[in-house]
Amino acid sequence: MDTGLENRNPMTSDAKTRQYRWIIFWVLAFGYILVYFHRLCPAVVAVDMMKDLQTGGGLTGFLSAAYFYSYAAMQLPAGLLSDSWGPRNTITVFFLVAFVGSVLLGFASSAAMAIAGRLLVGVGVAMLFVPTMKILSEWFTPVEFAPMTGILMAMGGIGSLSAATPLVLLSGAIGWRMSFVAVGVLTLVLSLLVWIFVRDCPEDMGWVSLNASVKASSSSIGLMAGFRTVVSCPHFWPLAIWFFSTAPCFLLLLDCGADHISCTFTICPNPRPATFFRCWLLASSSAAHFSVFYPTGYFTLENPFFSSQR
Repeated sequence: MDTGLENRNPMTSDAKTRQYRWIIFWVLAFGYILVYFHRLCPAVVAVDMMKDLQTGGGLTGFLSAAYFYSYAAMQLPAGLLSDSWGPRNTITVFFLVAFVGSVLLGFASSAAMAIAGRLLVGVGVAMLFVPTMKILSEWFTPVEFAPMTGILMAMGGIGSLSAATPLVLLSGAIGWRMSFVAVGVLTLVLSLLVWIFVRDCPEDMGWVSLNASVKASSSSIGLMAGFRTVVSCPHFWPLAIWFFSTAPCFLLLLDCGADHISCTFTICPNPRPATFFRCWLLASSSAAHFSVFYPTGYFTLENPFFSSQR
């Protein structure tokens, strides 16, 4: 019997692609939860870290800076590696780097060691979002791509919330050091899951791509040509300016504002006010995002993706 018959059957291959892509998506989505968890977790246990490492309040700022500077610096390499090395390989290897950084932070004996750990974490988790976008573009159709990106961003919000009360409870049970080690181990597990389950495109599984007709009618362009296409698009700049202006304020408040307000009003022992404040910020940010993207029609029933789900 020809064992390759099933793979050459377009209908069977199409059905398998539509089923398996959700496994890939949820593995990557849980990875994105970890990205936001890593981003905000030091602020939750900052007081314990400062006492243990015998440093002042500047430690929180240095830890945040180490993460964000390394995260930002790796965005262009993330795209280049996704194209040359493949998204799956990129995410797997760099999540291992984040694992090492988180464990190093957990066993840090000095502020410098803690900052080095955060630097590695920033480098590692920076390699998830861009490669994930490339994977989603291969496994989902152009009509589905925007809604799936929105769902992925929502999972990041869940990661922000999980870095509040759940981390406070975990730190209270096993200490802040072992909490970071545990998060590092979870990052290692996600790295293994990406390697086992995620594939760059349906063709890697021997299946037919859902975007075969789009690929056939499109031509590849160079890096600089693609860059010029993006920056010359008039619709790009309003969103770019909006994100550039709002993201620092949002992340600053979410990272430090809740704890600062809690301490100002002498309610530090109770994590609930900080958690409530984070929930409020996330809700406000979500409303702002919706107000920006709603006019595009991405989240309306006129979008063919949502129409097909009714």
